[in-house]
Amino acid sequence: MTHARAVVEATDLPVSADLENGFGHEPSAAAKTVQRAAEAGLVGCSIEGFSGDPDLGFYDPDSAVARIAASADAARAVGFAFTLTGRSENFIRGNPDLDDTIARLKAYEAAGADVLMAPGLPDIAAVKTVCDALSKPFNFMVGIPGKSFTVAELAGAGVKRISLATSLYRAAMSGVVAAATEAKENGTFSSVDSSMPTPEFAGYMRG
Repeated sequence: MTHARAVVEATDLPVSADLENGFGHEPSAAAKTVQRAAEAGLVGCSIEGFSGDPDLGFYDPDSAVARIAASADAARAVGFAFTLTGRSENFIRGNPDLDDTIARLKAYEAAGADVLMAPGLPDIAAVKTVCDALSKPFNFMVGIPGKSFTVAELAGAGVKRISLATSLYRAAMSGVVAAATEAKENGTFSSVDSSMPTPEFAGYMRG
């Protein structure tokens, strides 16, 4: 939460955080995490149905729903519009079951989640199937190789929000590695030369 507050204080934009399973297995732990998130200045978060414990794996559906319900109650109590995302990890945690994913998301929706999310869906048809099954907004996460679709395709499928997760950071760091490798191994700097900032960005950096 210290890191969350640092991000909040660094920008005028609203900040939402991936809070994994809420950092505790009991519904009360997830609820407490949502409360602390709001106190840190976040305006939203995601809570997922994967425990983070290799021995425990996924929470059973009833436990997963109870955790979302407790989180939703906590979100409503913070005193401002706090957006709770209910997240199914099936497709990125070894359970690529579309029916189970939809069932979980629909249950999270009924339990009070404002937005639903399921990273790693295999194709745009699956994205549309999920969106059609829900009445609340669906959040799509780009950045998984072969499973990032265009904004137009996602909008056509019914997606209402798109997350980039760590994609921009990874793209930036890949550029750093490529430029450093070229300089070290070839003694050339074409990567740096080709990445000179636009006048607008250069002015921002000077400011």
